[in-house]
Amino acid sequence: MSASVPHPTMDWECAERAQAFKEFKQVADMWFNIKGTKKEDQHNYIVLWTGREGLKMFNTWGLTTEQLKDPKNIWDKFKEQIEPPENFHIHRLEFLRFKQKQQETVDDLGSPHLWCQAPRNTKKHFLERTKS
Repeated sequence: MSASVPHPTMDWECAERAQAFKEFKQVADMWFNIKGTKKEDQHNYIVLWTGREGLKMFNTWGLTTEQLKDPKNIWDKFKEQIEPPENFHIHRLEFLRFKQKQQETVDDLGSPHLWCQAPRNTKKHFLERTKS
């Protein structure tokens, strides 16, 4: 028995567009694996599944035929436009508000470059570290 596998779609209305894109990519990759789609054909599906919004983005990139053969190029271009860049200014300001505890060494607190590179800490941890 052959079961039909629904195709993925990008949710452009989602407030967390970057997360929606990651989930879309994950489902699309699974779909390609299940269906055994050749790499050089995948760009057509990706653009089709992203709808008008994705087609508008795609039309601005000017990718060559050779670049379209690798779906990574399409995924990278979408990622550049959808996912927000890291804001080192915000991370710097967050770190400046950190206060060292009395029993804590500087090494325990962490060096500034590690805090800026690491993903944001939980709100609870941040509030704990910045309160007087």
